[in-house]
Amino acid sequence: MNIRRNFLKIVSLVMIFAVLQGVLTSCGTSDKTESKAESKNDTETVSLKDDFYTAVNYDWLESADIPENGLNSDYYDICSKNISEFYKNYVEGLSSKKELSKQESRLLVLYEQFMEGQYEQSLETVKKYVQEIEKAKSLSDMEKLYSDKRISVYNGLLNFEISGSKSSYILRLNAVTLNGTDITKVSTYSFDEKIREQYLNSLKGVILKSGIYSGEKADAIAESAVSTETKILQGKLSENKDSGFSLYDSKSDFLFNVDLHSILDGMGYERDYQNIACDDFYMDLLNNEIFTEENVEALKNYLIAGVIYRALGSSEYNEKIGVTFEIIADFYMKDVLVKGYLDENITDEDVDYLSQMAEKIISVYKKRIDKISYLSDSTKSKAKKKLDNLNVIVARPQTLIDYSEADVSDKNTYIQNCENCIIAKRNEHNRFLKTEFSRDKIVFDTMELNAYNSFGSNSIIIDAGIMQDCVYSTEKSFEENLGSIGTVIAHEVSHTLDITGSVYDENGVYKGWCNVNDRKAYIEKVNQLKDFMAKQGEKDGIELNATATRGEDIADLTGIQCCVEVLKEQKNPDYKKFFTEYAVIHREKCTDEVLEKRIEYDTHSPSKYRVNVPVQQIAEFYTAFDIKEGDGMYVPESERISVW
Repeated sequence: MNIRRNFLKIVSLVMIFAVLQGVLTSCGTSDKTESKAESKNDTETVSLKDDFYTAVNYDWLESADIPENGLNSDYYDICSKNISEFYKNYVEGLSSKKELSKQESRLLVLYEQFMEGQYEQSLETVKKYVQEIEKAKSLSDMEKLYSDKRISVYNGLLNFEISGSKSSYILRLNAVTLNGTDITKVSTYSFDEKIREQYLNSLKGVILKSGIYSGEKADAIAESAVSTETKILQGKLSENKDSGFSLYDSKSDFLFNVDLHSILDGMGYERDYQNIACDDFYMDLLNNEIFTEENVEALKNYLIAGVIYRALGSSEYNEKIGVTFEIIADFYMKDVLVKGYLDENITDEDVDYLSQMAEKIISVYKKRIDKISYLSDSTKSKAKKKLDNLNVIVARPQTLIDYSEADVSDKNTYIQNCENCIIAKRNEHNRFLKTEFSRDKIVFDTMELNAYNSFGSNSIIIDAGIMQDCVYSTEKSFEENLGSIGTVIAHEVSHTLDITGSVYDENGVYKGWCNVNDRKAYIEKVNQLKDFMAKQGEKDGIELNATATRGEDIADLTGIQCCVEVLKEQKNPDYKKFFTEYAVIHREKCTDEVLEKRIEYDTHSPSKYRVNVPVQQIAEFYTAFDIKEGDGMYVPESERISVW
């Protein structure tokens, strides 16, 4: 995956509802300390011949403010705010819209009920649920609660989404936070102590307002819930970087201590699921630490916290803690918002433009493969075959959940309508499970600020969320678009052929196609870049985790090298615009703490190195900016690195 794959992937949701403006935009501290990697030199200016990234972004780095409640500022900040603002305006505009679709009319009902509060009505239902949860004494009791069609709505530990594998759709098991964000996708920013404190205080406030618990008990429930989420997140971030997910036979008992199939039956899932996918680290965590008799009290606390937080939608109180309706809607009826965004912001011309750009990039990759001397003809042939069959999907998923028949009306209470949205979503999942999987109908969240490679379907997905002016615009020149979103696309194409991509064939089947000797030669090339990257960090007094980032570093390098080849085919290409735009899209201002966490956990290098190291390997960069021996950016031609 391209931009900070496991580090920053949320668009308008957040892990912690204390901040609730997006993990990418504001995650809670007033510290404005600038990153060591991107700080200003003591001299008045920075020469682009010595530090291209910092020189290009110098004015922005000096003037940009980290949000008051945030830890970093970058183009994610802009894009995320744009999406949130669209959602807000879209929902608020429904009441004045002349004709509403069935889905929109249901979304409007939910919105009006949210704004009215309906606190007392919801509170009665919440108290009933909490009383049932409090009765639980064993893991078996918790299993029964998880099997309840309505209480299960609030169980973030067993959340199911639809995914595709080979010829069928499957259920994918993951965990979500109290506000519905996939825990495996949230940021390491959540380790910040100030954020954790804000999170705890906000959660305690919601629990106290309910009147169900007093101070000490409210504190205990909140702290236990946050501890559970943190345990899962830490498990994800500390896992082996090469570990992935596994498919589990639906007939097997792969959860040792609870009957998952009975739970699924109770949730309303039909027995059409053939396999269930789950991240390896999470399955281990569920079996060994979470679903145990010793952990029953923590399980109760997490379910109670989920019920109280999600169900008590009081507009007056929620505004005080930052909960807005678009965040609620993003959890309960997200695909209605997504359809509205796509209809208004993504045109056929946009899709065609990026599809054609991807075709040019793939064509260049195949030409570069032919020139590689360290790979055998057999491996090169298979690599090109995989590229020939690479599926590129731009912005528009064909698998949006349809809420047209959801039992949502003003005859129901707010909490009933919210639950019915989730039940309708599960019914849609059942429909998918009965259909044949198609590579053209991949399930993906197009509102992420991302592009990524789906190895299991040999596809590249370019999300609508990233197709905004700061990354892509029809007003930009071809060079500028190629330097920004083009390098993102090329980065993902590179993953098709990398260490992970080379064990999936042209159809996405787990079947290696690179022979042992070629793979060894490839890894030697990868390690050359790893060593080079580490040395660049040492020059700045920073110990980069170049082993962990080497896969993404290769994708960065190969991606921009291929885009330069595409640019060569244009008449009078402007390389300065291209390289400058590449530096601009990676600009970021962050605290020292964030930089340290990123180096420790992230599979991508810090922004400065993602820009400077790749361009140092490209001859056209030297010509465009007159880089010569003695300049900080200069690398002798004999030492420059190329992999694909």
